[in-house]
Amino acid sequence: MNPKMRKKLLDITKEFLENSPVKLPKIDDIQLTGSLANYNYTPKSDLDVHILLDFKKIDEDIDLVKAALDGIRFIWNTKHDIKIKGHEVEMYFQDTKEPHVASGLYSLKTGDWVKKPEFNPPNINDADIKKKFEDIKVQIDKLEELTKKYKNDAGKSKTLYNYGRKLFQKIKKMRQEGLKGVGEFSVGNLTFKFLRNTEYIDKLHGLINQNYDEIYSESFFNTNTTNHRHQHAVVRDPAGIKHARTVPKYVEVRGDLPNSFKVMQKPGGPKKLYINHRDAYKLAKHFGVKDVRRPKGLKKSGVALGVEPNGRYYLIQTKENKRSYLR
Repeated sequence: MNPKMRKKLLDITKEFLENSPVKLPKIDDIQLTGSLANYNYTPKSDLDVHILLDFKKIDEDIDLVKAALDGIRFIWNTKHDIKIKGHEVEMYFQDTKEPHVASGLYSLKTGDWVKKPEFNPPNINDADIKKKFEDIKVQIDKLEELTKKYKNDAGKSKTLYNYGRKLFQKIKKMRQEGLKGVGEFSVGNLTFKFLRNTEYIDKLHGLINQNYDEIYSESFFNTNTTNHRHQHAVVRDPAGIKHARTVPKYVEVRGDLPNSFKVMQKPGGPKKLYINHRDAYKLAKHFGVKDVRRPKGLKKSGVALGVEPNGRYYLIQTKENKRSYLR
């Protein structure tokens, strides 16, 4: 490996570990894996850096440890967008005892191959890959069409949300079965990479999130069901003259924040709302949240962001200055 690239990845990893809020045991190894440690790399491949350590040395509850370490990774990704030669650097924690199936593993720590990949060009069935790709592409495009058509219809949005999640699980299963069978050059894995490189995976994630937001936002923005006592909140000026305030404070929230946050700002909104990881990233970055293992209040919004031990992110109401966050 190019010595300068190896040193740069080790420096990034060192900085990442030094800023960990969790006291970590001795690191067993730091490995580069994925396509860039193999012969099937592409211009869009990530630099997948896996930090190997014994999870049980942190706590006997492996699931709890994994959730905490995923949270650390989550915070790091909100603060950094590092690319080397156009390849994004992705950090992962891996339990040393967890088997890692990969054709190529390179130890950045020792500078040696743990598992050297072999150049053995496979027989790739391009026709099967193209057929599977086109089939999934049509489904995602149709989902996009229906999402636009049924915007502001919470019932339809829920159906489309469930369909999108089911489709993603189907793609995920297709890839996993391909990796377990033929391996990295399987039809399932290569179809997934084709979908990812053409940004259809990102599009599917976006549509799932959009429909999720619409489920909770439809009644909020539907003027036919607006509570006008809230919409036209009456305020007094110093002279005691009444004026109608036609825009409530909870609508004045920054438009670039997730709809899930706006729903929590709504009078009579839910006390707790589970959110997807993309909304959690966006909110943490915007409000400067660095650790969500305990719920953190988002400035003076009356909303706090947290994460459960199983890794699910959520928003909860707080008592502090509800709906006063207008910047």
